[in-house]
Amino acid sequence: MRVVRGGARLLQARHHLAEAGLSEEQWRGRRQAARSFISADGASGKRFGNETIRVAPDGEVSIKLPAPPAGPTNTAHGRRQPCP
Repeated sequence: MRVVRGGARLLQARHHLAEAGLSEEQWRGRRQAARSFISADGASGKRFGNETIRVAPDGEVSIKLPAPPAGPTNTAHGRRQPCP
């Protein structure tokens, strides 16, 4: 699972700061910038962006979150058990 965009490259740079030509503060700045990146698949032809992330002309950003599970998910691996 990817946590940040370019995470493997960031981790490599963190382990070799001198070779990357970075101070720890510079590396932390790059990591924070990577964590601030949001992306979503969707229809780019929609008004104000796609259905998941929308940016209105006044700069307001809205993010549509997935719906909560319809049934109980307290079984192994969070899966619902089939009805008998």
